[in-house]
Amino acid sequence: MSGSLSPIENPIVLLEGGTGVGTSTFSLRLAAALNIPVVVNTDFIREALRTAIAPEINPAMGRSTYLAGRTSSYERRTDAQKRHEIIHGYKMQCSPIQAAVDRIVKRAIKENRPILIEGVHIQPGRIRETDWYQQMDGRIVELFLYIDDPEVHKQRFIYRQKKAPDRPMGIYLENFREIRWIHDYLLERAERFDDIYRINNVERARDCMKTLLEILATICPDRIVEGALHGG
Repeated sequence: MSGSLSPIENPIVLLEGGTGVGTSTFSLRLAAALNIPVVVNTDFIREALRTAIAPEINPAMGRSTYLAGRTSSYERRTDAQKRHEIIHGYKMQCSPIQAAVDRIVKRAIKENRPILIEGVHIQPGRIRETDWYQQMDGRIVELFLYIDDPEVHKQRFIYRQKKAPDRPMGIYLENFREIRWIHDYLLERAERFDDIYRINNVERARDCMKTLLEILATICPDRIVEGALHGG
C-alpha cells in the first residue's frame, strides 16, 4: 500500500471498521495527534437522520447496524440466507449516511479543512467509486481497522463490559456472529484496494496507535504533533 506522492496539508481521514474493532477508541487520539479539530462519528449522523427518514422509507435506520437486516422469518433462514439479510440491511442503513459523509467531505475539501470521520457505516473504497473522487487530489486517506481473530474480537467486548459495567455488552455478544459477518464483508472490500491502509488491531492499543501514526507520518508529516510518535 502506498501513500500520497507529496505530503498532504489538510487530510480527510476516514477511519473505517466494523463494530468493536476500535474506530471510536482511536478517532479522538488520532485527531489530537494530527491537530484535527473536527471528528465526525457516523453513529451520530444516523441518529440525526432517524428524525428525518420515516421508518416505512428505510426501516433499517431504526435498528442497530448488525440487526438492520433481520426480517420476521430470520430465525427460519439458513446461515447463508441470514448473512445475506444482515449485509443487505447494513447496506440499506449505510446508504443515507454515506450520502451525508459525501457532503461533509466535499465541504471540508471546499473549505480546505482537515477532518476525521469514523464509523462502521463507511464502506471501504466506496468513496473512490464516486464520480468526484478523482478531483480530491489525494487528500482522502482511508485507514481500515480489523481483528482477524474472532476470539480476540469477542474478548474486546468482554473487556469493555468490565471497564464500563453500566454499558451492557450482552447485546453485542448475543449478536456476535452478525457483527463478524459485517466485519468480514468490510474487510473483503478493503482488500480490493491497494491504497487503503489495513491495520490488524490484535495487539495492545499503544501498538495499534503507533502503527496508525507511522502511516500518517508518511502522508501528512507536518500535521503530526510534536512527541505524538513517541507517546509524548
